Amino acid sequence: MTIKQVISFWGVAVFAGILGTLPICATAAELSVYAPGGVRSAVEGAAAAFARQTGHTIKFTFGTGGGIQKQIAAGAPADVTVLPSKGISELEKAGLAIPDSRLEVGSVGVGVGIKAGTTRPKIGTLEDFRETLLAAKSITYADPARGGTSGTYFATVVLPRLGIAEQMRGKSELTAVGEDAVRRVVNGESEIVIVQSSEIVAVPGAELVGPLPAGIQNAIAYAAVALKSSKTPDVARAFVTFIDSPAGRAAFQAAGFQRTGTHR
Repeated sequence: MTIKQVISFWGVAVFAGILGTLPICATAAELSVYAPGGVRSAVEGAAAAFARQTGHTIKFTFGTGGGIQKQIAAGAPADVTVLPSKGISELEKAGLAIPDSRLEVGSVGVGVGIKAGTTRPKIGTLEDFRETLLAAKSITYADPARGGTSGTYFATVVLPRLGIAEQMRGKSELTAVGEDAVRRVVNGESEIVIVQSSEIVAVPGAELVGPLPAGIQNAIAYAAVALKSSKTPDVARAFVTFIDSPAGRAAFQAAGFQRTGTHR
């Protein structure tokens, strides 16, 4: 047997082992998954593969990271949530997560987006990015007041660091979630969007110019966890586990996530 054949054989065997742990019930369950827009394309891709393999279906509720965390803390009927890792830790401390079900799914940075086909601005250095923002007629990002993770970082860290917070105030449009901000750019309502890279690549008609310059980049780590509020905890755990399967990892990689770990 060749090396390639050995790798292929064991890859299939490992994946089959993972699938063998997934509960396939006579009556399929419907999981309720709460997640921020920054992981939407990734978690939807993983869910589609999970549904094909198990027969279980998934219903999503999307919002900002902070908003989703508040909903879970207030008793939302969720089976699984995917949030920035800090938020998952807070849910665990509050006793809302099923013990030992946490999975670190990866991290994604903040990016700069434009309408596809328009002139790409310079963002390679801090000075380039600063000048691009000052020259832009309008920019858009997720409203920090609504719990937008990237929007909070951009407004409270990036703009003050660049020294242009006041100059940008009059030409900044804030949206409920990052995807809405990206759509504003696609529709020609704003010139530049600053949200997580995964949100830009998920919207047709948008183009990712690139990440924020190295000096102000902020890669956000995300985790998934099964919740004690789940009426089907075994299936909830199975979906979290599935995210760490080849199909789940591929979905997150396609959305721009870098893997950072596995089950804790």
